[in-house]
Amino acid sequence: MKPPRDLMRTQYLTLWISIDQRLALSIEEADGSKPEHSRYPYLVTIVSVAEAAVEVRDAPTRWTPRVVEAENERNPSRRLDRLMVELGIPGLDQTYTLYVARKTPDSARFGGMNWTPVMDDAPLSAVQLIPEVGASYAGAMFDDLGHAEALLTGWAEPYANFRTATEAEQTRYSHWFTDSE
Repeated sequence: MKPPRDLMRTQYLTLWISIDQRLALSIEEADGSKPEHSRYPYLVTIVSVAEAAVEVRDAPTRWTPRVVEAENERNPSRRLDRLMVELGIPGLDQTYTLYVARKTPDSARFGGMNWTPVMDDAPLSAVQLIPEVGASYAGAMFDDLGHAEALLTGWAEPYANFRTATEAEQTRYSHWFTDSE
């Protein structure tokens, strides 16, 4: 049975590694213990591999499904499913968007786009998360204090897509995501 379009695939609740192997990223379901978990039902933790440093711990995250009729549009926010990771106060600070996509050998089928929506039959090994840093609407409009800039300290750039971790990487890096700080 296919999940409804407004629910994220449970296969995405796993460890992801940036293709340059600089970052490890874990997506987990929130336990529902906090009021914001109803709006942000997922948590993302990001670790800088070389420094073995946690850059983001349990950031509130929400799933936004793609617009099904928008598969050929240039706007990735309509064309691709995405995770919106809140880096600070939800709705006020920066966001780290993770577009869920797959590279296609038939870009003509998707209006010339190389990165296309993940269809139900796509194997998890074909899926990548494409990052983008931005600001929440309120943060973009009202950040007079400049505190949103301080949330990113360089770990997010240069951008590199994420792929699912191999079994060896799961074993090697899992301690970063199970230990509490």
